[in-house]
This record gives sequence, C-alpha cells and structure tokens, in this order.
Amino acid sequence: MTIIENLQLRDKQVYCLKVDGSLIHIPNIGPKIRSLLLVDKIESVLLKDISTNRNLRDFLSVDIQDIGRQLCEKHKKFISPINYDNSIFLFKCFGFVNSDSLKNKDEPYYHYLKDLTDLFACKIEWLRGKNIIDLSKNKINGFNTYLSNNLTILLKSAGIAKTQITNDEFYFDSQDALIQDVLSAWQNKTIFERLIAKLIETELKCRVFCSKLIVINISNLEKFSLEFDIIFVFGNKICFVELKNGEVRRNDVFEFLGKVRTVEDYYGFKVNRVAVIGTRQKEEIFNELELKNSHFGVFDIMDYRDDFKRFFEFIKA
Repeated sequence: MTIIENLQLRDKQVYCLKVDGSLIHIPNIGPKIRSLLLVDKIESVLLKDISTNRNLRDFLSVDIQDIGRQLCEKHKKFISPINYDNSIFLFKCFGFVNSDSLKNKDEPYYHYLKDLTDLFACKIEWLRGKNIIDLSKNKINGFNTYLSNNLTILLKSAGIAKTQITNDEFYFDSQDALIQDVLSAWQNKTIFERLIAKLIETELKCRVFCSKLIVINISNLEKFSLEFDIIFVFGNKICFVELKNGEVRRNDVFEFLGKVRTVEDYYGFKVNRVAVIGTRQKEEIFNELELKNSHFGVFDIMDYRDDFKRFFEFIKA
C-alpha cells in the first residue's frame, strides 16, 4: 500500500509519497526508490565531512552516467546498458589504474580500466579547474588523493570491503548486487542530490528535503506525482532546486519550471526561489531570464568551484 506523508512548507501542507519498500516495484520510479533507500543508510558516513572534504565532493560529483555512456560501445565486455534508454549502466568491473602492470597480463581489461581512469580524471580536472593529468607520463598526479581514496570511502560507507588495491591500482569485480546499487545511486544522481543538500544544510542551517515525490492528484498517487530534487524553507521563503551533475539544458529547465507551476496551482502557494544547479557551463539565454525574474537563478560550474557563494546570496536576498 502506498503511503502519503505531509511536507510542511511554511503554513502549507504538501502531500508526498512516502519513500519505502512499497514503491520499489513501480516501474517508472522503482530504481530511484532503491537508490534513495540505500543513500538513506550510507549518507551519515559518506557525507560526514563533505563540507570540508573537497576531494570527496569532486569525486562524488563526477557524472558517472556520462562516463558509462562514453565507454559502453568501446568496452562492451566490461560495461553495458541495463535499461531501455541507456541511462543506467552495468559496470561489470570497476576501478582505476595508474601503472602498466596489468597490460601484459590482461590487455583488454587494462585498456578498459585505463580509459575509465582517464575519463574520471578529466571530469575531476573540469570540476576543480585544475590539471591533475600528466600527459607526458600518462599518469594521474595525486592518484590516491583524487581517485582511489575517495572510491574507498564510497565503498566503505556501504559496508563493502576494498579489494585489489595498491598505490597505483584499485579494481574489483563489481557484479555484487550491493556494489551495483551503489553505482546505480551514483548514476541516477541520488548521491549528488544528497551531497548538495548537505552543503545547503551546513550553510543555511535549515532542513533540506531531497527527492520528494509531490502528489498532484490524490486519486492516482503513483501516476500523478512529480519529483523535485531539493526543497527547503529559508527565511520564510519556499525554495525549489533542480540539480544537474552535468549540462543545464534549456528543455530540462523549462520542464522544471512547468513542474513548479503545477505544484503552485494545485496547492495554492507561491515558490519564492526557483534555482537550477549544474556542473557544466550554462547557456546565455539563462542570463536574460535571470534579469527578468529575480526569484529565478541558474548556477553552473563557476558557482560550483566557488562553493556556490552566488547561489547562497540569491537565496538570502
């Protein structure tokens, strides 16, 4: 039986689907629900020091879904899509290498791990705005700092023991169900959502709600509910935030704005701050929209690198 819970936003009550095992078997939201239940269990360990541990934050903000998309055609033996739209990928093996020791033992495996390592390093370079790849030596400077140590933290938070680790290698068979649940939660940005929520809670000292499924038709709960990444109330302002650990596309933004309007109309209240946060560069069209709408803001990679100072100024204004 699907259970409804109340979300109190100032003087308004909003109905949401309660995230529990009863929703796991609903096709369109089941995978997301499994990820939410997993992250509920691991976030206290995984995100304990996220406000000060920038290396872990960058690592968990990597768009691993896009990495899967780039690798699946070239390395079908090690990675493949597991749903119809190729948005979630099965990493049959996972890990990073910073040496050539595997090359002669298992060359296909070595090249897969090397490509995976290089793609991760490239994305962390982008997030940090700092070079970590030594092209002359084909190595990752700070391999442990940026890659292997953070993967260890992620696995340990879920109770997964590290395997096959040396100073320059960290790889393992990832077909275990729990490991795949962790990788899936990472791919569908559930971990990223919780990470940003933790940063907001730390800065604003308010309660932040993640991945809420707001009901907009009480007669058909599962069909007529809309998911919102982050909702909170600060200084008597109701704030809705959409997160993209990648590009901020105009179609996604306008879809999000439409969802916000639907909730406003159904429940009869006004959302005071509407924001979109991404980790790539935003399109110029959003600058014009921000000038015309003081309650709307789009924040991109420059804001990420600056610890979202402009976002927090927008919320506090």
